[in-house]
Amino acid sequence: MLPDRVVFKYLLPPPGNFVTLHLPASYEVVHAGEQDGRVHMWMLVDPREVVQSSVEFIVVGTGWNQIKPWWFHIQTVCMSDGMVWHVFQIDNNYRKAIEDEENNARVVCRNCGCKD
Repeated sequence: MLPDRVVFKYLLPPPGNFVTLHLPASYEVVHAGEQDGRVHMWMLVDPREVVQSSVEFIVVGTGWNQIKPWWFHIQTVCMSDGMVWHVFQIDNNYRKAIEDEENNARVVCRNCGCKD
């Protein structure tokens, strides 16, 4: 028998601020949207499941040039005031892999062996 899952709502911080949510490992993003002038996400979760995941999110605006390769688009939210926000999930494992690859790809100095 499948566990009973429910939809929980999570308020996201103002655009440009990271937030870490502590979620059951089997969470599923159902929707991101506006409610009362703020961006929220709705997640399908099993409330009986032990919290096992710390998941990071950020909301950014159209045209912002800070999007990193390890940010994965969840949903675009069109606000009633005309603003358009984009919700991203941060994959820290992917970020670490990219940073490790970049660090290993640095050129080794011929004089002293340090990495430039």
